[in-house]
Amino acid sequence: DALELARRRGAIALEEAPDTGLNAALAAARGAALARGAESLLVVAADLPAINGAALARLRAAVPPGAAAVVADKTDTGTNALLLPARAALNFAFGARSLTLHRAGLAALGLAVQVWRDADLALDIDTPEDFLAWKAGEAKVRKRGAA
Repeated sequence: DALELARRRGAIALEEAPDTGLNAALAAARGAALARGAESLLVVAADLPAINGAALARLRAAVPPGAAAVVADKTDTGTNALLLPARAALNFAFGARSLTLHRAGLAALGLAVQVWRDADLALDIDTPEDFLAWKAGEAKVRKRGAA
């Protein structure tokens, strides 16, 4: 159902094998993007409640063509997003210590790499406590905006 909905809305939807994990699925998606002529890839985690277009524009503007960025999570150990050349054969390493692994992997490919820290991209929802902290922060922002 999700694949069909995505296709009806104009997305290029890729079906993956049942045993495919995130890293293998991203490698397959990179291949599909390259086959369609992509020059760069932006991989974004789905659990970023504060993400917005301005944050992504800041990231894009800060990374020169041919370079890469690893977007740090709130703990500065995980990866919330990656911006890299599509041709970069990075072994995706989402999971424990992914920031260090992605940074090292991109550098080993000879790419200029920066670790990008942005408040709108740092907060990810990994635990119930993360969710509660986000909701509390959202309520504070609403109160300020209403005053």
